[in-house]
Amino acid sequence: MDIYLIRHTSVDVPKGLCYGQSDVHLAKTFEEEAKVIQKKLPSTQVDFDLHSSPLSRCTNLMEFLFPEKVFQTDKRWMEMNFGDWEMKLWNDIPEDESQPWMQDFVNVPTPNGESFLQMIARVKAVWEETLQQSTNDRVIVCHGGVIRTILHLILEIPAQKVFAVDIDYGAVIKIQYKYGFFKVKFL
Repeated sequence: MDIYLIRHTSVDVPKGLCYGQSDVHLAKTFEEEAKVIQKKLPSTQVDFDLHSSPLSRCTNLMEFLFPEKVFQTDKRWMEMNFGDWEMKLWNDIPEDESQPWMQDFVNVPTPNGESFLQMIARVKAVWEETLQQSTNDRVIVCHGGVIRTILHLILEIPAQKVFAVDIDYGAVIKIQYKYGFFKVKFL
């Protein structure tokens, strides 16, 4: 089966804003970016299983790419929960509060949020369920952190290093899954 992981398009937020699970608006370039993504996919007439984060920056893209098709949303596809830091500028978060997380984001949760290990557990559960649901090809519209988490799981990239993988807005990653093996291609 082929799985297309798609990061949502650019968002309309100030540079340096922490917005993980907050529902933020898309940039004015949405339609242009969405058309670029559309060209990277096989025909939208393919009978894909469609999955999305419930945040509007993902559902809007899914609706654009697959109009009138039914897709499933699941909160486990959402970006990292930054808790008390949501919608704050990174520079405005007190250093004594952010330093423990910056030194060990894998194990240390943000205040009232989650650690990367917690995010890995939630994404791993929905990823494994999705792989077992059917043999149809699928599209998953989600977030950069979620895509990095999946790459961590299937390519065994160390958790501490996975955020070095560049996942731009509108990125499309094709994963071929056959006989328990994964082949990854950035489109």
